[in-house]
Amino acid sequence: MSLNPSDGASAWPPAPSPLPVAARGEQGQGRLGELLRWYESCRAGGHAAPTRVRLLLGEHGPEWSLSALPDDAHEARWATVATGADAFEFGRKTVDQQVDSGTDLLLLADSPQARTAGTAAIAAIVDIEPVAAVGWGEPGEERRWVEEVAAVRDERHRLYGAARDPERLVGLVAKEIAVTAGFCLQAALRRTPVLLDGEVSAAGALIAARLSTGASAWWHAAHRTSLPAHEKGLARLGLAPTLALDLAGGGLGPVLALQALRTALRALS
Repeated sequence: MSLNPSDGASAWPPAPSPLPVAARGEQGQGRLGELLRWYESCRAGGHAAPTRVRLLLGEHGPEWSLSALPDDAHEARWATVATGADAFEFGRKTVDQQVDSGTDLLLLADSPQARTAGTAAIAAIVDIEPVAAVGWGEPGEERRWVEEVAAVRDERHRLYGAARDPERLVGLVAKEIAVTAGFCLQAALRRTPVLLDGEVSAAGALIAARLSTGASAWWHAAHRTSLPAHEKGLARLGLAPTLALDLAGGGLGPVLALQALRTALRALS
């Protein structure tokens, strides 16, 4: 199956041009100012807050991320048995359904069981060793650390030969990553901004970025997890996280970034 992003579409959307945040109160905004400028560039300079927000949450996504959602934002559960290119196309179609129903901002929630797979995929794509991807762990967790490094090593080795071939890589990565790559790619096609989550989000975005130069302008890193691989993956994408709370992926980081974005937009109004 072809992963050509132009299948069924006339052309890729242009990356949004960065537009300045209103001068009032701009000094000292730091990463929050970067979030604002990104969002406003996606909205062609408008200050309007997102009105229909959806958290894309897998079938095994953590329930605790839902309790933090604002009342006017809702989860969109997804589940598929598809893998590879079929999972990728499932992700694209899911975004189409959301955008067609009026969604104007997407939040991604990583599936926790795919964290190791996401870490390994990042390690393969950006070419870092397993220990550099996982870090040195915490005292007293040596056995878990050894198991994690070994799992990342094995999966990285399996993916490494396809790291520069995104179409082949989609067929090899965990289905959660393939679906996420489809999310990211189609959101760019549909000119819909996305707040990324953790390692799975970063891995999917890295694949999508290989398929479409400039698509990453529609994505923003909501936060940074505790794993070095996540920071390395975001750096390769040219994205700086809004929050650095060492949260695990699962949706809470994007939800908190959404709250920060809305607060900042209110301050500018």
